[in-house]
Amino acid sequence: MRFWFALLSSFSVLWAGCSLEGFAGGVVPIGAGGQGGTNAGGGSGGGCAPCSCAPWMETQVSDPGPSMDPSLAFAGNGWGVAWQDARDGNNEIYFALLEPVGTPSIELRVTTDPADTLLPNLVWNGSRYAIAYEDTRTGNSAAYLAWIDAAVSTVEELEVWKGTGAPRAPAVAWGGSSYLMVWEDFRSSSFELRKGGVTEAGTVENVDLPINDASGNELAPAMLFGTFEYGLTWQDDRDGDVEIYFARLDGTGSKIGAESRITITPGESKGPSVAWTGSGYGLAWTDLRDGSERIYFARLTEGGVKQDTELNLGEGASPSVVWDGAGYGVAWQNGNEIHFARLDADGALLGTTAIAGATGATGHPSLAWSGSEYAVAWQDERDGASAIYFALCSP
Repeated sequence: MRFWFALLSSFSVLWAGCSLEGFAGGVVPIGAGGQGGTNAGGGSGGGCAPCSCAPWMETQVSDPGPSMDPSLAFAGNGWGVAWQDARDGNNEIYFALLEPVGTPSIELRVTTDPADTLLPNLVWNGSRYAIAYEDTRTGNSAAYLAWIDAAVSTVEELEVWKGTGAPRAPAVAWGGSSYLMVWEDFRSSSFELRKGGVTEAGTVENVDLPINDASGNELAPAMLFGTFEYGLTWQDDRDGDVEIYFARLDGTGSKIGAESRITITPGESKGPSVAWTGSGYGLAWTDLRDGSERIYFARLTEGGVKQDTELNLGEGASPSVVWDGAGYGVAWQNGNEIHFARLDADGALLGTTAIAGATGATGHPSLAWSGSEYAVAWQDERDGASAIYFALCSP
């Protein structure tokens, strides 16, 4: 495997007070007057120090496979990246361990079977990684969960569900003592979201139960665990148009109260991502209300109620959102580039810039926060077939 670092001289930015290069037209940079967010130095144009950002440092994680759909997690002493990779003919799940500075150190092939294994979703539970994925080795798609120990030396794999609904695109979250998985499942002529619990010891619980009773296609689940419960978001066409929905789930995956419809607009709203702040949620998604794909953001209360008007972050698709303790970071694909934005705790835009791209198609960014740094992994076709790249930034 080829590993290397490159400074993104064309795209990296020293944020407010250092350089304004790379900010989208019409966007007020961090620290500039008029925004006045909680991290904006009072909105006076001064106060650069809290909002400056070192240049994004880039690493190539994998050789062109083609490698696709990365999922990124921070483990306290380094970064983990999982992705699907077809270097040997069919898609398999691969995993790489990166040092805190982003240097790749270990690569591991997680699955080995003659069928396609797709769409990994990676989490860290405090002692080891877990990856949920879809696998077709039994003839139709099934939902699996695999564990990788902290030394990246052993893999344990568990089949969670392979019923007639052909489960696919599983999302997973660690709830402190067990995992919850939610996947798309084709039943009664439409896709619905179904769930399964998995203990840390590998016991499957409450499996193949529906999340909702509504008709329509429920797709693209994204999920995390908050302080006491799970937050789940997805796209849903039950009312004729594709909209974003949100639900709170208890420790068994049962819905708490009614789900919330987040978007009510013409045009599809799809592919949501969710972050937990400690007292509420931040959602980002792809929206076509304006006739082209754009990234929108909204804040929700702890109970899942939308707090204010959605924020339009600009053109693009496939967003990934995180909370950094004082505000939000959002990464997304925009043409051949990966873009990144910071928002304050109230959801006000502080600034946006391009991280990487322009020489080949990019896609599917996965954003994570270490406690002091942002990192993003994405697929990139600058060398022909797609490879996985990683970039790191210290705000």
